[in-house]
Amino acid sequence: MLKFAKQLHVDYIKYREKYLGVEYIRKPFSSQRKRMSTVVEKFGNAPTRMLLKGASEYVLKSCKYIHYWKTDEIKKITEKMRKQMEQGIKDMA
Repeated sequence: MLKFAKQLHVDYIKYREKYLGVEYIRKPFSSQRKRMSTVVEKFGNAPTRMLLKGASEYVLKSCKYIHYWKTDEIKKITEKMRKQMEQGIKDMA
């Protein structure tokens, strides 16, 4: 991801300092959790957020809500939505 940002000439360090600051909480990747997490406290005017990266099926298990970027809506993930997402993950494998 960092190589891609460099190819696009994005100063990721500037963004890291702006949104993470000096003090932030990070749980590094572990093979047991199959994901990594970072808590971001300064994300514009938004509340504190946790950003996750890892195996899709493990990340999905830890999610309760979905954010629709185009409309900026946050909705609770229904069981039907979860099943559709799980199927999408299986289809990508």
